[in-house]
Amino acid sequence: MQDFGFATAINDIPREDPIDDELAVFPFIQKDALALELDLFATKWFDYRHLTPWQATRLYIDQYQVVYRRVYARHFDRERAEHIKVLTLDDVIEGIKNPLDAKRYTKSKRMLSAGWSGRQMADLMGIPYEIYIELAFEFRLRFWNQSYLPQPQHLYNERDVERIQERWEEMQASLLYVSQHPAYNTANYCGAAYQHDYHEWLFRQAEYRPDPAYLLAGFVKNEQLTLEKIECRVAPEIFERVKREL
Repeated sequence: MQDFGFATAINDIPREDPIDDELAVFPFIQKDALALELDLFATKWFDYRHLTPWQATRLYIDQYQVVYRRVYARHFDRERAEHIKVLTLDDVIEGIKNPLDAKRYTKSKRMLSAGWSGRQMADLMGIPYEIYIELAFEFRLRFWNQSYLPQPQHLYNERDVERIQERWEEMQASLLYVSQHPAYNTANYCGAAYQHDYHEWLFRQAEYRPDPAYLLAGFVKNEQLTLEKIECRVAPEIFERVKREL
């Protein structure tokens, strides 16, 4: 199959988390934040719609570590970057499970809340986490006067979020973003709402391009859209061109 552009890798998305970890963190998440989760399942990037909020937060913080080291290498020291210690979610869990260590406990609660909030902002905007975090670093560093890099709590400033949204829209016009999750393969289509949403996403991506027929044919080859659905959505002349591309 032909590769038609950027695709968010899903190989590292966590599939399971110990239930005691989930139970440990939920008391530290504000009720109004938890209330948002149901709506976010309809807006988050498609590869994440099968993750629990806790699994998604774990992935977000994992991606923060990846981007942090990349940004550190770019702005400070490339050789030291891969050895930099970045707080992991496992560190956070251990911290909130040990309230007797007051300093670590407080820091862990702050990091958990910040990771959760940043992940929710990315979900609201429908952006893959790595891209969101990379853009958040980019805009935050423009006004950053500290000797250390921005922390998770610095990555969802209202002013930066507006710029992230604008840049994300620009990126979609020049690069193709598609899901790799098997649920979106045509063989697995069952009429679920998230599958329908993904098809709408693909049609919008095609609208950005000067030759939508070529792109739509690519979606058929990659088993993400069917000819039958395309025929119902596009003008006859475009549909004929799609068939010629196959």
